[in-house]
Amino acid sequence: MQWLYENYWNKQQGAISDIKETLEPLLTKYKQLLSKKLKATDSTEMGELSNASVTVLNEILEKTPSNCIKDLVDLLVESYLIPMKRKKFKEVLKLPERVSKLWRTAIKRCHANWPHFTPTLFIALVKKALVTESKDENDEKLTSRQKEEKNRQFMYKQSLLVCWIEFVLTGKFRKNSLICQH
Repeated sequence: MQWLYENYWNKQQGAISDIKETLEPLLTKYKQLLSKKLKATDSTEMGELSNASVTVLNEILEKTPSNCIKDLVDLLVESYLIPMKRKKFKEVLKLPERVSKLWRTAIKRCHANWPHFTPTLFIALVKKALVTESKDENDEKLTSRQKEEKNRQFMYKQSLLVCWIEFVLTGKFRKNSLICQH
């Protein structure tokens, strides 16, 4: 058993850490480039940012082995698809257009590159949506206003997860949806 741990499991754990360390800065750069592109008004700048984002996305696709798709999906779900830097958290009924535009192409390309990407993303989103709000020992120290804000953040996050689930399930990033596939 010790040999198995040292020569297999321990090495696998290192590989997972390595792939996440490789992908995280690339995903951040991709997001930053597309955010700038969405704000840009000059067509030359928009074109340059678009080309740069495609280059970064290609690098993400090249550096992600197909057996590490779950790691890529976990990074997307945990750190990128749900923007939490908002001043006002309110429930959303539709995926905000800006958020959709940021990730639509990446999801479409990942889906085209790896057939198991979309089901893996769907399952990760559902699992994340099923997690209930956790309570910790500091909750008792919160004022009622802080508790309300924490609850609003949680509800915002949950409603965005539901929007992403609908986005993936209905295939809004491609022509055919998961529902229509036989």
